[in-house]
Amino acid sequence: MMGGDAMIRSKILFVEDEKPTQNLYRDFLDHSPCREEFVYDIVSTGEEALRRLEKERVDLIVLDWTLPGISGLETLSRVRRKDRLVLIIMATARSDAKEITEALEAGADDYLTKPFDMKVFLARLHSLKRRRELSIETQGSHRIEDLEADLKNGFLFVKNDRIELSGKERDILAVFLHRPNVVHSTDYLSEVVWGYDIKDKNILERHLSSLRKKLGKKWGDRLKSKHGCGYYFETSQGLVKAP
Repeated sequence: MMGGDAMIRSKILFVEDEKPTQNLYRDFLDHSPCREEFVYDIVSTGEEALRRLEKERVDLIVLDWTLPGISGLETLSRVRRKDRLVLIIMATARSDAKEITEALEAGADDYLTKPFDMKVFLARLHSLKRRRELSIETQGSHRIEDLEADLKNGFLFVKNDRIELSGKERDILAVFLHRPNVVHSTDYLSEVVWGYDIKDKNILERHLSSLRKKLGKKWGDRLKSKHGCGYYFETSQGLVKAP
């Protein structure tokens, strides 16, 4: 499902035994405008989910409560004992307040009651990702090839030329260096950098334009937009954190 591009996609694991709901997930994500933002797998039992998690990294689990074998709640508890960072949404027909509280206290990040609109699911997913990533790293130095960013002091070094960044430029660059090759929506960037959803997106555009110029031709051209989805910083290698 990854396709031929180099984008790093968020990996979703759906744990759902009902075929109609599996098809709903599959049809929506296969035809979503931002489908290239995600890659997904679907399993039918908690046992299968736990085996899958032993072998591969997952960013989000959408977990049904009522499953054959071990329950969704027990699956949630076992996952949380090993992984505190993976996002987990419980998706089930159960709507009792006591059960919702039980799921959240067991480690669920959010709760959706079936049936739900998939657009609501996508909005919740983006909200959770923003909440998890709102605290961006702005300390130390980061280096990719001949580009080095001193994020603490707000300087760029391109081929040893020192360039001063504004506070917002520094914060925007921190997002892209922290997760290169990942598409970030304008809403996400504005929440992380400004702390709220700025209504005038031209403000963000102006800061991005200024940052591109300061990065220079080679690196500025790698700060790209993806129509309808957002912006990403393209690099052929992983981020190297300078000592």
